[in-house]
Amino acid sequence: MSWIFAIIALIGILLISIPIVIFSIKRKQRREKVVVPVYQKPEAKLVPEPDEVDMPHPNVSIKDPDHVLYERFMKEYDSGNFEFNNVGFRKGARITCPFGISNGFKYIKGKMEWGYVRLHTGVDRAGGATYKNIPDVVQVPFHFNRSEIVDYGDTSYGSLIRLFNDEYQFEMRIAHMNPKLDIIPWSYERLLDGKSFEPGWLLGSSGNYGDSSGAHTHTEFLSIDDSCEIFDIVLEEKYGGKSLVEYTKAEILRLYRQQTHFKDASERTILRDWEEVKTHRGATFVNKYKYRFQNKWGTRFTRYSSELLFNGL
Repeated sequence: MSWIFAIIALIGILLISIPIVIFSIKRKQRREKVVVPVYQKPEAKLVPEPDEVDMPHPNVSIKDPDHVLYERFMKEYDSGNFEFNNVGFRKGARITCPFGISNGFKYIKGKMEWGYVRLHTGVDRAGGATYKNIPDVVQVPFHFNRSEIVDYGDTSYGSLIRLFNDEYQFEMRIAHMNPKLDIIPWSYERLLDGKSFEPGWLLGSSGNYGDSSGAHTHTEFLSIDDSCEIFDIVLEEKYGGKSLVEYTKAEILRLYRQQTHFKDASERTILRDWEEVKTHRGATFVNKYKYRFQNKWGTRFTRYSSELLFNGL
């Protein structure tokens, strides 16, 4: 029986010693986790040098980059009154079709029939003066650092002269000049080579090439990017908030009813046709000053009225 008592004694010893061991381990862990704060000397306060005390701060004028470009553009091309009198383009030519909602045509049985409505992408001018023996003269109005010409044949634009100003982010397009008959050979060679053009240089005479019912120039100004901030500022400075408001319903009805085929049309017919015209052009915002549009590749641009931008240009 003595072995039974030995086992009982051993169990008793274990029951007493195990809690003591566990308590000792936990106490040691608690001691190891104690974080003793260490005193850190605060950073020394920076004291200004004697010559910095009471030093006046300059008034820094930070201008928006677009306004800086705008001021440079106006200084280069305007005399300060938004007249742009020093910019030459179509000496003596009259405007025959304005920008925006205007008289348009449709081909009916192969014949061009007018009296419909279009969203005119530019300004048409005809009957210009003779300058240096060139009748109905066409001059370069601004500096353009690169160029090109596209020949569509005797359809659409006919030919399309494209002049680019990358500094101010706009493109000028001139249509209907026949490369062989109307454009000066020297200028035509520069266009083929994509070279620059300077203000006052001669391009040639207006033409009747492409979809045209008489000698004239069709001129467009549009943004290289989604909009030309310089032109937007010019319009806002000249016309205020008007340039930011789309055509009203009353304006649309009035302009439509000036055209032969819409004189007696109902409001519903006119507004439906207007939506179709806008969709055809990919237009998302339209007034007589500018219109924003998206081309078939999804790229956004803005076209502008050169007449309202540059006082009849």
